[in-house]
Amino acid sequence: MALIRDFDLPGGITVPNAYFVITNLVATKKLLDITPAVPGSPGMPEVRDPETGEVTTPAIPAVPEVPEVRTLSQKWNCKLVVSIFKDKATREAGGTPVASIPDATGTGPFTTDFEYDPTGPLPVVQGYLMLMPQPYFSGAIVDADS
Repeated sequence: MALIRDFDLPGGITVPNAYFVITNLVATKKLLDITPAVPGSPGMPEVRDPETGEVTTPAIPAVPEVPEVRTLSQKWNCKLVVSIFKDKATREAGGTPVASIPDATGTGPFTTDFEYDPTGPLPVVQGYLMLMPQPYFSGAIVDADS
């Protein structure tokens, strides 16, 4: 899959019908901050004295600070690298792209970060689905054959 539209290079040069291809995708599992549950806190099971049946609160050893716990969520962050080739033939021949987004400054004319849904299509497909509705790609041609 690829997107085709004109691309403006620095210096005023326009590459007509440039070929935009996702060439790298990095998915990172998101982390959630969770305070660890301690005995006697909400959500912890009751502790009963086996002899009397009374609910007790176990002694908590003196800890200067409860350590922060980070756990994995069910969400993923994805970062794309989109390479821009002169045309489809250049890409298929293994040619060098004329540019990549994000560029060396970490910016570009469109967003390359998105939240990946692991229950949805493959991440690269979700990447194209995220790119296509962006204003920069308004009117772009979708090449589903590549």
